[in-house]
Amino acid sequence: MGFSNVTLMNFIYLIMFLVFFSSGENILVETKEKNGRTIAKLTTFSRKYWFVIVYYTLLCVIIKYAYFLFFDGDLTEEL
Repeated sequence: MGFSNVTLMNFIYLIMFLVFFSSGENILVETKEKNGRTIAKLTTFSRKYWFVIVYYTLLCVIIKYAYFLFFDGDLTEEL
């Protein structure tokens, strides 16, 4: 089961990768106060929210593992 099958999980992966890696022009400015000074830091959307893809991948792996653990991975009937 890879990208050859069209599933909701793969559709979400595709949308996430398009959003995260579409262009480098999505620069975010973070402002923080440190020692009484305001510090501005430039970062990209991908660097700031990389954990979304990591946790989604973790969730998908756990769901697939549980599915193959409880349903034996093969639902086809033999005739």
